[in-house]
Amino acid sequence: GLEADVDATDVGQVFSLDGGPSVVYGYQNALNSKLQAALRARAGYAFDRALLYVSAGAAAADVRRHYAYNDGSSLNVYNASSWAKGWTLGAGFNYAVTDVWSFGVDYRFTKYNATHDIGPASGGSWEDYHDDTKLQTNAIRLGVNYRFGS
Repeated sequence: GLEADVDATDVGQVFSLDGGPSVVYGYQNALNSKLQAALRARAGYAFDRALLYVSAGAAAADVRRHYAYNDGSSLNVYNASSWAKGWTLGAGFNYAVTDVWSFGVDYRFTKYNATHDIGPASGGSWEDYHDDTKLQTNAIRLGVNYRFGS
């Protein structure tokens, strides 16, 4: 079968570098994603009221980045946002409790292609700034399903 989903999420990480008390500079790089989507093909084996399956497909995520750099004389800030595309691979189990109700558990690994950012051309230390942002997620999802029209 074919499955599509859109997930609201709060995935993020912050990296900071402080020059310490004798050095007047600092750097911060923050990454977050609030929305992810996937289109997956599912294939499996059904026995009795159970279904074991694997899935694979395409994925996309809204990736937002915030960079801040203090070079000792000024604070430079740069924000970027883009859709990262990637792939997803997973496996799961569904069990039909009745003819219309089932529950399941699903594991999904998703890896997004790197997004490339280059800082603004002006702003001193930012002229040669380049960043490759990479995002990957692991998700375990529990579900309860109701089958209409049975």
